[in-house]
Amino acid sequence: MYHLSMMRTFAPTLESSDTAPREASLRAEPSGRSLFDEISQIEAGYPFEAFELLSETLGVTQQQLASVLGISRSTLSRRRGGRLNPLESNRLYQIRELLGAAERSIGDPDDARRWLRTPNAQLGRVPLELAATTPGLEAVKRYFEQIADGVYL
Repeated sequence: MYHLSMMRTFAPTLESSDTAPREASLRAEPSGRSLFDEISQIEAGYPFEAFELLSETLGVTQQQLASVLGISRSTLSRRRGGRLNPLESNRLYQIRELLGAAERSIGDPDDARRWLRTPNAQLGRVPLELAATTPGLEAVKRYFEQIADGVYL
């Protein structure tokens, strides 16, 4: 079973090892999964349950999330009970990270999810739909960076 804790975004931190003081391992917070574990998961393809959980967490239909990830209806049907491919898994990871950025910027998880689903005048579209492309995803990330930097929007 794919757990909600695995859906949490993480802030990579460097932790020094006592046995190798010059080496540092990149750890994922709060789940403790390393960056390299995450990369391996993406390369292997996330289980379909990760897609279902993100859809539920965001409060969107599976078809809406599939559209954001660039997955057709027929491909979505084939993925049920199996795994996403690496490209789809990478996109899912990006959207999961975007959700984390929204939660950090907005503060309340419910408000953050609602914000991602609501048309935004400054961005000109629904942020989650905008995130379906790399330039759109970057625009939404920049929006959060501006909030963090205290830029009035």
